[in-house]
Amino acid sequence: MNGNVIRITRKSNNVSSSEEDEDTSGDEDEPDEPEGSSSEPEDLPAPSPAPPPPPPEDPLDVEERMLNAQLALSFTLTMTDEENIRQRLLEIKKSRIKREKAGEVEQVLIDRFERETDRLGETSRAKEEEEKILVARYCQTLLFWTWSVHTGND
Repeated sequence: MNGNVIRITRKSNNVSSSEEDEDTSGDEDEPDEPEGSSSEPEDLPAPSPAPPPPPPEDPLDVEERMLNAQLALSFTLTMTDEENIRQRLLEIKKSRIKREKAGEVEQVLIDRFERETDRLGETSRAKEEEEKILVARYCQTLLFWTWSVHTGND
């Protein structure tokens, strides 16, 4: 912490803190404790959890901001430098468009795959139902045939 040390001392339920510019290693005094108190810490409010770190920033966003800042000071740039900056900004925009289109194409392919699997699932269910019906008819026909053979009715 930039060479600063925060020392917190406890004196009869009062908490005080002070900042020192130098690191004091080993010169710390023990806090004053009343006689007969246990060495267990007293109930202190739990420290609030640190907020999660922000997500890492896209390097293209950082570069684009930097280039736009340079363009804002374009009166100090040569024409070729300004043209190079504008060209790089255009490349950044193109790469973003490609990335977005790739995501869209991927989503279209996923949707198409889901529709096809649903359609194939429906046809396979229809085939299963048709097979069940044919097997049931076959069994009825077979039962009728065996009955007619045993009874002599043809």
